[in-house]
Amino acid sequence: MNHIDRVLCAFEHKEPDKVPKGEWFIDPALLIKLIGKTSGSHFIDLLHIWEILNMDLKATNVGYEIREVLGEDEEGRKIFKDCWGCVYKESKIGLLTPALLDSPIKDINEVYSYKFPSLDEFKTDEVQLWAENTDYFIFGVVSGGFERLTSLVGGFENYMIYSKTNRKELEYLIKKYTQYQAEIAKKYIKAGAHGIIIADDLAYNSGPFLSPDLLREILFPYLREEVRIIKDFKNVPVVFHSDGNVTSLLDDIVRLGVDGIHPLEKHAGVDIGMVKKKYGDCLCLMGNIDTNYTLPYGTPQEVEKEVKNLIETVAPGGGFILRASNLLTADIPKVNVLAMYYAAEKYGVYKKCS
Repeated sequence: MNHIDRVLCAFEHKEPDKVPKGEWFIDPALLIKLIGKTSGSHFIDLLHIWEILNMDLKATNVGYEIREVLGEDEEGRKIFKDCWGCVYKESKIGLLTPALLDSPIKDINEVYSYKFPSLDEFKTDEVQLWAENTDYFIFGVVSGGFERLTSLVGGFENYMIYSKTNRKELEYLIKKYTQYQAEIAKKYIKAGAHGIIIADDLAYNSGPFLSPDLLREILFPYLREEVRIIKDFKNVPVVFHSDGNVTSLLDDIVRLGVDGIHPLEKHAGVDIGMVKKKYGDCLCLMGNIDTNYTLPYGTPQEVEKEVKNLIETVAPGGGFILRASNLLTADIPKVNVLAMYYAAEKYGVYKKCS
């Protein structure tokens, strides 16, 4: 069974030959720890890591699309404008969590005149490279209608205010934005992506940023339509990603029509065993090795124990893909990354294929 078949088997809620696994992002500093030195080719270096850890999947196009570099701050971090017209300052871990400095929509009434970027701004080279040269399951990553969209209107606080004062205008923007993201997803599928991840962080450790009732009114209908457009184009697996404790939103996430959920963060209080029992027949679960303590600060033995317990709890019957509950950051020791993936190989073999 190859990597693609293994992941598809998990989405079909069958038991493959072994538990599929894979990460989105490895910090460049951690990458160096794992392989010793770079080859000069980012693709070759990542491919080396994927082979060492025997991963099955790869997510591409994770980050912010730079249109113009405007300068640097005193620490040498890039200040840039993306193709949406937002201005950011690069974070310590690159383009994954930049700080918003300026937004294109200064007044909510400007949503009707705001011009979306050309779809040509969203390149598919990385998707195509991995799809054509490997047999890994490739996810294209797009956005939902909350986390990244807040940048267009000046940030999270403005989004919350407009949800009360200018709901009509905000919903118009959410609808247009999620439909546009579905068009980006189509591009990734055409380029060879085997599945789509809709990344939209809706929660922090104690629960959703917005009330579930408000999300049901202003966001979930448009996320559901985003999923429908993607699946009408091609019925590929669609996974919903949200950090934080999404337990109170799980019924709503199921109703979106997605095939999986990620990452079910342990340190945010998500009980993946409960999720498996209640939603395991309809959602493929992706996660949830702890990145708050176990991976960065635990011993290799603790990492192995957590992997073993997780596989025993969630893997039976299929519908499970193992990975870290967040990014593999530079503070994670090399030995713990190796312990995680070696343990997955050791304990993740199914007795027989279904």
